[in-house]
Amino acid sequence: MNSTFYNQILNSIGVNSNSLEFASNLQVTTIPNNCFDILICANGDFTVNTNNDSLKSSKGIFGLSKKSVSVVGNSISSGTHINLLPEHMCMLTSIPLGEISGELLDISEIFKEHTNELLDISVVPGNSNLLQQFFKKVLKKYHDPNLIRAMRITRLIMETNGNLTIKEISDQTFLTKRTLQRLFYKYVGLSPKAYSKIVRFRHISQVYYMGKFTEKQSLYDLLIAFGYYDYSHFIHDCNQITGLSPTEYFKNLNPTLSLLYNKEQNDFSYF
Repeated sequence: MNSTFYNQILNSIGVNSNSLEFASNLQVTTIPNNCFDILICANGDFTVNTNNDSLKSSKGIFGLSKKSVSVVGNSISSGTHINLLPEHMCMLTSIPLGEISGELLDISEIFKEHTNELLDISVVPGNSNLLQQFFKKVLKKYHDPNLIRAMRITRLIMETNGNLTIKEISDQTFLTKRTLQRLFYKYVGLSPKAYSKIVRFRHISQVYYMGKFTEKQSLYDLLIAFGYYDYSHFIHDCNQITGLSPTEYFKNLNPTLSLLYNKEQNDFSYF
């Protein structure tokens, strides 16, 4: 893997340290963000619920899901939250990401002998620099042309705001649809279609919230411009991704495009 791509990978690790506080039994719901999320509690624990599984832990990794995931704080807790992109996961494990997307894992299953070091760092105040150093050490620097190819495709999807069809992606990358599916299963964890859907949904959310369209444009015009066939198409995607109706979702949308929807406070909050 060339140094440019490797440095891009290291610099794209997101850390939100020592800023999580869950009151007892407070429930929040994550909005898919095409990332794997590590949550480490300094005290207390949490429960993550998906359609397929449930995990109670104080140190877990859950990720790349097509649907919202509920997180319940079982006691007052503070801790560290870390965003890992699919390419980070590829450099931590040889498991095809399609096998663990939407799954709930203890962090020891991924970090193995480095688990205790990560846990020790997670409780240090202002640990962002320490975490960056940790990941520079544990992310395997290796040359995998297919990983670089997958990264370039996900960048293409993000740069076009998820508004390309699978055929257009295939044509621009000179890859067959079948090859795209295989690459995404191993190196991304979602299908190209599902990945694009989430990118497009989050971008529409940002454009809508920031008011980046003229007064003469309606939400319908905005949706059509981003490739939705009609409003019912968007209703389906919004409900599938967030578990909310468009009215509920846009009513509570905040500028951070929050990953969390707080059902008790009826609001979004940054995770």
